[in-house]
This record gives sequence, C-alpha cells and structure tokens, in this order.
Amino acid sequence: MVGVLGIVFSGFGIMRSGRLLLLPWILKLQKEILELIARGVLSGRGGESVPEGMARILRLLFGNIPPWFGAWSVAAGVASMVVCAFYLYASISLLLMRPSACRLVYCAFGSSLALNVVKGVVFGATLSLIGAGVAIGSGFGAVLDGVLILVVLTSDKSAFGAERAAPAVRS
Repeated sequence: MVGVLGIVFSGFGIMRSGRLLLLPWILKLQKEILELIARGVLSGRGGESVPEGMARILRLLFGNIPPWFGAWSVAAGVASMVVCAFYLYASISLLLMRPSACRLVYCAFGSSLALNVVKGVVFGATLSLIGAGVAIGSGFGAVLDGVLILVVLTSDKSAFGAERAAPAVRS
C-alpha cells in the first residue's frame, strides 16, 4: 500500500515541481493581467492609474515578493523534481520488495518531508495569499510523508530480509 501511495504522491509531486519551476513567470503574467484588467476598467472613465482597491488586492495576492524569490523558486523546483524522482524509485523498489527498499524509502520520504518544510517556511515568509496557499500544501505534504515513514517504520520488514536466490539455469 505504501508503495502505491508513494507512486501516486511522487507523480503529483513531479507536477507540482514543474509548476514551481514556472512560478516566477506565472506570477509575473498574473500580475500583468490583473493590472491590465484594472486599467481597462478605468479606461472608460479616463483614468490611467490602478485604483486603490485593485492595488490592495494585488498587494494581498502577491505580497512583497523578494527579488531572490524567482531564483529560489527555480532552484527549489529542480530540487523537488530530483526528490520526487527518488521518491518514485524508492516506492517502486518497495513494491518489488528489494532488500534495500526500506532504506531508500526512509531517505526519499525523509528528504521530501524536509523539502516540504523548507518550501512551506519560504513561501509563508512571502506574506501573500499565494504563498500561504503553497505553505499550507507543503505542510500537508510533510505530514503525509511523516505518516508514510511511520507506517514503514512500524511494519514487519521480514519479507525484505535476505535476497531470494534465483533458480539456477543450466546451459
């Protein structure tokens, strides 16, 4: 069961990693679109500046995103991709009942948990609704990783003992 859940979670994680890689461009595009909408609303009334209400909405949604955030987001996306690929490999190893599978699961799920905590803290520090949403999602992912680690820790691992001998093939 843990192996199947690991495969599913790693698949979703790879998709999230791709979104994290593209996040600086997505945020820039969303902000430009909202500003264009605000200007379009005002163009009928002869105004060219963004109204104060719309400016407050933009600040609430996007916060004060620090200048280093774009580079961090790309680096975190790459790191997350690598961790999710390792997560997938460990989950498949668990399903194949390889002797090293439990160690791989501890490393993969533990690194995913740590990365989720770091992402949650950094996104929470942006003080925006978008950052808060990602921070909550990262916290949820960390909890799921922790639960899966506990399940593997407390389960019977006797089936993962010595390597099974392959039948001898005579030529």
